[in-house]
Amino acid sequence: MPPKPQSLVLNQGDILILTRSLKPGPPAGVAGKNKAAGRARIGVTLPEFFDCVRPGDPVWLDDSMIGGTVSMVAPDQVGLETTHTRAGGDKLAPRRASTSRCPI
Repeated sequence: MPPKPQSLVLNQGDILILTRSLKPGPPAGVAGKNKAAGRARIGVTLPEFFDCVRPGDPVWLDDSMIGGTVSMVAPDQVGLETTHTRAGGDKLAPRRASTSRCPI
């Protein structure tokens, strides 16, 4: 059977790691119902994003339903602190459009 696409629930305050690697990472872990305990990782398909993003930059995911602020920038990964979700969190599904001042 083909693998089932997974979604990730993000809540305000969660840290999401955006990586150059498209290899699936380990699950974030679960602290409670629909709450991430560890730091989830997702791959970014546009390498230019890592060259222009800076700490403090806003990033919007899932057609601007999920918002965050860049908290850390390294050569192969960016930390995104989630600042905007609905109460109870929002699901981030694969291949969702996003916006920032950099291509993502």
